Amino acid sequence: MSDTNQTPLSIGNTFAPGELAWKDFHGYQLPESQSSGPAVRSGEVARCYSHTPRGAVLALAQTSIRSSAADNWRPVIDQQVAPGPERDSYLQFVTADRVNPSKPSPAFSTIGQYAAYQVNSYTADTAVVTFAIKFPMGGAYRTVVLTAVWDGGDWKQKMTPNGQQSSSFGQQKTVTDMVPFRMGS
Repeated sequence: MSDTNQTPLSIGNTFAPGELAWKDFHGYQLPESQSSGPAVRSGEVARCYSHTPRGAVLALAQTSIRSSAADNWRPVIDQQVAPGPERDSYLQFVTADRVNPSKPSPAFSTIGQYAAYQVNSYTADTAVVTFAIKFPMGGAYRTVVLTAVWDGGDWKQKMTPNGQQSSSFGQQKTVTDMVPFRMGS
């Protein structure tokens, strides 16, 4: 990857205009960048992100959706979720949800889209990012805090001890204090 910029991301320092492309993945619009990743796509797995804050943001945006929404989700979990008991618990959760779905698959008209993000903390080994997601219905943004760890030469999503993607969910009315994703940029 050509992105080597370790500068913290902020509203004034984000992806350059035109740097992000938005690709459809089962109705979700996922951001990607030629300089920050993913550099490799194999089936439903997207991997090889730059070892930078931008790479971590994109890895989390991609993996959090792909690991739960992919038709062939097992390789995504095996390759892009950090190994350990948290991944094992998450795998059990997703497997159970696929065997006995608790809710029907979302209609395209109800799928949320990434609107903004905030890098809460970043080191060469760990990134913690809050994402704001806008849904077609409803005025508030839903927020989720996700964690990535650098493992085996790539960013991998770190699940919670109980096998969930996050233990921190919320809502907020605006995203003026977050870095906006530029749809279609």
